[in-house]
Amino acid sequence: MDRSVRDLMTELPHTIGNDISIKKASEMMHEHHCHHLPVLHGGHLVGLLSQRDLKMAAAGSNNEDLKVEALMSDDPFVVKGNTPVRSVIEKMMADQMGSVIIQGEADKPWGIFTTNDALKLLVT
Repeated sequence: MDRSVRDLMTELPHTIGNDISIKKASEMMHEHHCHHLPVLHGGHLVGLLSQRDLKMAAAGSNNEDLKVEALMSDDPFVVKGNTPVRSVIEKMMADQMGSVIIQGEADKPWGIFTTNDALKLLVT
């Protein structure tokens, strides 16, 4: 498993602004069939929103007014594209993370590596 995370990542993932409603975020995830959205502010990565975050918010009452920034993880795991897949997967497993942001230029996400991408190793 000497491949880099770039070999298996999803390029140019869908992103969302930090000031968008969680209702819109949920709609976007459904529309784009994804479980993670890198969160941007002024074009720069500031966090990560997961389907799990949205499910926890749904358990509360009257949360439709909440913005993405209230639920997002503000310290997502970010790696360079040449990082070995094995080390990324080990970190994901150790910290129970469902995704990793692949660093682009100027703090913009270039890709995302998810548990689904990791599963590709079993069939390739």
